[in-house]
Amino acid sequence: RQLMGRSWPWKGWDEVTYGMRPAVYVVYGPEGTGKTEVIKEITFHILNTEPIMLSAIFSFEHEPEESLQRLTASKVNKRIYLPGAEWDEQHISNEMDTFDEKIFWYKYTGVLRFEEIIKAIYYLANVKEVKFFCLDNLTAMTSYPYIEGKRVSEQEYLGYVINTVKQIQKELKLTIVV
Repeated sequence: RQLMGRSWPWKGWDEVTYGMRPAVYVVYGPEGTGKTEVIKEITFHILNTEPIMLSAIFSFEHEPEESLQRLTASKVNKRIYLPGAEWDEQHISNEMDTFDEKIFWYKYTGVLRFEEIIKAIYYLANVKEVKFFCLDNLTAMTSYPYIEGKRVSEQEYLGYVINTVKQIQKELKLTIVV
C-alpha cells in the first residue's frame, strides 16, 4: 500500500505526486524561468515543516552564503539579497542561525567534478543522515563532461548524471530534486 509523502509547498504538486516521497524529481525549464526559485521554496518548505528533514544544497550558481541569504529572505519575507533593501542585521542573523544543523552546503572550487559530488552525497547520507538533496543545476555539471576518463557529449553526460543520481537515490532511499 502506497502512503502519501510529505507535503510540497504547493497543493497541486501533492495531488499530482501524492506528496514528496523518496525519488528523484527534475525541475526543468528554459534559462531564467525560476527553477532555482522553485528549488529554494521546496527547500524552505522542508526546513520549516515537521518533521524537519536534514537537507543538503549543491548550488552550482550561488555561493552557500548567497543561498542561505535567499532562504532567510523567504523566511522573513524580505528581499534582503537585493541592493537597497533595508533590514535589521541582528534579526536577519538570528533568522539565518535557525538553519544551522538543518542544512549542509556543498562548496566547490576549481573544476566541478561529478565524482566529487557523488562522494559528498554518500558521506552526507551515511554519516550525517541527510535525506533531502538539491542539485542546482544540471547544466553546470557539464563543464567537465568525462566518463571514466573519456570526454563525451553534453547529452550523453547528462544521461549518465541522471542515471547515476537515480541509482544513488534508490540505494540510499533519498529525496533528490534536480
